[in-house]
Amino acid sequence: MWAIVQMRDFIGDLVNSGPAVSSITVDLLIVAVAACIVIAVEGRRLGMKRWWLYIVLSALTAIAFTFPLFLAMRERRLAALRATDEAAPAA
Repeated sequence: MWAIVQMRDFIGDLVNSGPAVSSITVDLLIVAVAACIVIAVEGRRLGMKRWWLYIVLSALTAIAFTFPLFLAMRERRLAALRATDEAAPAA
């Protein structure tokens, strides 16, 4: 944001470590925090085992890898829950 307020060359600042770098860093940090909240809430709601491991992995690898991995495992969990519901006898 500071790069825009100061009317700076955004791309040039990215290359030369100007104010745009701190702006992007803050944006990515906000996205990472939001993704970790989604992982915690959805992991608990669906009863996923070791959901917290995705948050730890995001610090070691990158949220750009860990969040899609979590979403894939979430879909597998949802499919397993649907299969369990369909296999249950109707009352």
